[in-house]
Amino acid sequence: MTRIYLLFLFMLLCTACQVRDERPNVIVILTDDQGYGDVGYHGNPHIKTPTIDSLASRGIKLTHFYVSPRCAPTRAALMTGRYPEKTGVFHVTDGGYNMAEDELTMAEYFRQAGYRTAICGKWHIGDHYPYLPEDQGFDFALIHKGGAIGQLADHPENYWDMTIPLVQRRRCYFNTTLFRNREVYRAEGYVADVFTDHALEFIRGNRNRPFFLYLPYNTPHDPYQVPESYLQTYRDFPLQPEMDSSNGGSHRLSDYEAARYVYAMMTNMDDNLSRLVGLLKELELADHTIIVFLSDNGPARNRYNGHLRGKKGQVFEGGIRVPAFIHYAGLRGGKEVSFPFAHIDILPTLAELCHLPIQEDIDGTSMLPALEGKIPEMNDRPLIIRETGYMEPCRDMMIRKGDYKLIALGGQENPGFQLFNLRDDPFEQNDLSESEPGKAGDLKSELEDWYREVRHSENLGILPVVVGSRFENPVRLSRHELVASYSSGWFSRYYLGYYLIKVLHEGEYSVTLTFKDTITVPGMVKMKFGPAGRFREIENVPATRVEFKEIFMPAGEFVLETLYQNGEEVISPFYVEIKNNEIKP
Repeated sequence: MTRIYLLFLFMLLCTACQVRDERPNVIVILTDDQGYGDVGYHGNPHIKTPTIDSLASRGIKLTHFYVSPRCAPTRAALMTGRYPEKTGVFHVTDGGYNMAEDELTMAEYFRQAGYRTAICGKWHIGDHYPYLPEDQGFDFALIHKGGAIGQLADHPENYWDMTIPLVQRRRCYFNTTLFRNREVYRAEGYVADVFTDHALEFIRGNRNRPFFLYLPYNTPHDPYQVPESYLQTYRDFPLQPEMDSSNGGSHRLSDYEAARYVYAMMTNMDDNLSRLVGLLKELELADHTIIVFLSDNGPARNRYNGHLRGKKGQVFEGGIRVPAFIHYAGLRGGKEVSFPFAHIDILPTLAELCHLPIQEDIDGTSMLPALEGKIPEMNDRPLIIRETGYMEPCRDMMIRKGDYKLIALGGQENPGFQLFNLRDDPFEQNDLSESEPGKAGDLKSELEDWYREVRHSENLGILPVVVGSRFENPVRLSRHELVASYSSGWFSRYYLGYYLIKVLHEGEYSVTLTFKDTITVPGMVKMKFGPAGRFREIENVPATRVEFKEIFMPAGEFVLETLYQNGEEVISPFYVEIKNNEIKP
């Protein structure tokens, strides 16, 4: 009897293991600054993206898919299924892109269900403990920091100076310094290839168990760098009507030239996705893997965008409507879903497909009924997207409900509204706000209600950077992360502001200030935190580095200000490094 019981128990365990192993793998691919028109399947006659086009045609195209108009908010919404402001992410800099540590992420849900989890690419919803991927559910992480490789919040070895012509900048997309599981990792080769290499290694290592892979490529975001062979593919690329031939401002690159780089970067990405699909087939995982593809916002520059109005940073369709599809053998492909879905809907959709329990207070809804060909029972759902930055009622926001879309542009002091019927006017050319005031008023009321609700969200605010932790010591803060009081651009010496820090443990600390712009005139360096401060006269010039040693910091949250001042100017340091001297390496 005992042997029969043990055999029965063994069969039950084997059955459980089989069920577990048959759960689908999930790969979420997020591109950076790829517009609606930056794929072949949306009618662009110039770009070469055969792998993406094939996956989309065999999958389910989401033809009216919305995201936020800039990077970090889209990523927070994607990870949590919640409007980004509720997670603490309301900006891309200025202390506004740390996602609260108590937010439950897609990776945490999958890991709790027994999946192995990995990210290879751009995170941009927190550069320090406890906001890093390793703190938010990822078993493996290979990332860069900040909003783009080479920006100030990224590793200093990658820094590229935006004030010089693009073609003369450091080629930071090659042999990039990255972060692998919190440690500095110096990669070899082109960065999109490197991210793919590690993604493939992760898949091979987890072929016999369910996995969740988040592959947020940093391309085709500037600084527009790509292997020359890909750029040569577009050497005869013709000028398009959507492009001007003007100088690109601080980028010093025309829209036409930028488009060549973007298309070349997308073709490189397409080749990398071909490698990924090839490995899935080789390992016989293709039919057991859900692939989700989307971009984080519209294009940063003028180029073919499916004739949609607007671009990155705007809540017109061109800034927030992106290429998106889901490819999975468990769903009948080869079709389109035109119902308006958004970044907040990806998590609940994957949760339903993979049978994951998730919390109820999310804002998204599962797309599965629509993916299976059923008519969504939510035609009256308001979908709201807000432009990034400090929040103000009725400024740079939009609400879509059914066929109608209301855009609020002017702000509380000078409100301005535009109303469009996207079914009849997909390119937003005919403002109906005066001819249909009732519809405009109803949508405005819903937009205001949403704003009032979100404004009181528990996690909305400047979230502090934790210092004094054994998980990150020292902490290097950059000018990119300042809560700016005076902003003339990250690359300007006059970018001033403060950091909100949380000292985890009281004790002795050292603080080192590094100035990119050499101090050539005697003056004073000031450091203030809470009610305390340190001041030092700088007489020996030139100087680029100032260190304050043996500083007692009590535990708690403080405003930290650092600057150099002489009789004529005030300059902020490029980096502020804070070290807990009592934590041994």
